[in-house]
Amino acid sequence: RRHHCRACGSLCCDVCAPDKARILPSRFGCGEQAQRVCTKCLKQLPVIEDGVRHTYYQLLGVEPDVTPEQLEFAFFTCTRALQPAADASSMSRHMDEAAGLQ
Repeated sequence: RRHHCRACGSLCCDVCAPDKARILPSRFGCGEQAQRVCTKCLKQLPVIEDGVRHTYYQLLGVEPDVTPEQLEFAFFTCTRALQPAADASSMSRHMDEAAGLQ
């Protein structure tokens, strides 16, 4: 079965995304519960633990009082840096194929 990594959005199989990690911000309505992440992101993204959220803001280069829009922009800028451009075009191709099936 195919899954999306909740950190970078890439398509992964069960073997490539066997782990779950707590990541912020959660855009999937799951609060701070552990989310499925690919092996690449598990190694590269910091795991957010209780009491160390400031590390997350430092990684993104923003202050804790930023607007949700600024936080979202910083998050996506960071995750895009982890993902090669080819993955983005691959994702677009998969979305186009899925749209054609409807």
